[in-house]
Amino acid sequence: MDVDAQVLSSVYSAASEFRSQVASLRRDVASRQSAVGTINHGQFVLSSLDEARNLATMLALACPNSDLVAIGLQELLINAVEHGNLEITAQEKQELLIDGKWRDEVERRLNSAEYAGRVVLVNFQRGERMISITIQDDGEGFEYDNYVDSDVPTEGYRGRGIAMARDLSFSSLTYLGRGNLVEATILLQSD
Repeated sequence: MDVDAQVLSSVYSAASEFRSQVASLRRDVASRQSAVGTINHGQFVLSSLDEARNLATMLALACPNSDLVAIGLQELLINAVEHGNLEITAQEKQELLIDGKWRDEVERRLNSAEYAGRVVLVNFQRGERMISITIQDDGEGFEYDNYVDSDVPTEGYRGRGIAMARDLSFSSLTYLGRGNLVEATILLQSD
């Protein structure tokens, strides 16, 4: 298979997998019955992709448009794990996805001494008019200016998660400091 066909196949596979993940997230959110819908504030710690998915669906239940919030929140949490804590660059992720080795590399790094102690800290706060979710990873941060205000990225996989979170899920998305802390807000309807 030549490189262009391999890239096309990889992009198709990634899109297909993403579509399946979105459908699965929506089913999870729709099927869960939980007291989380009454949560006003909480702090959560995670380190793996599975924990990111579970927390995304749980916190989404406390938000309007929970299926869309689950998608954006999962993207932000996955970014914190893979790009922040595990230091997988956008270029590395693209190459790993093309080669079908992304998940294996994530698991390898999660189990390595260099990254094993890193966590993602998530704070959830519901006020009268707004929900705020902050996500902080133990990574070095990144140059977020190129991703926060731009249109949907056209360079492979770079910035896709941020664009989806910003455009589908949250009223605002603000990266702070060196880029390892993000605040996502949801404006609530006033009565």
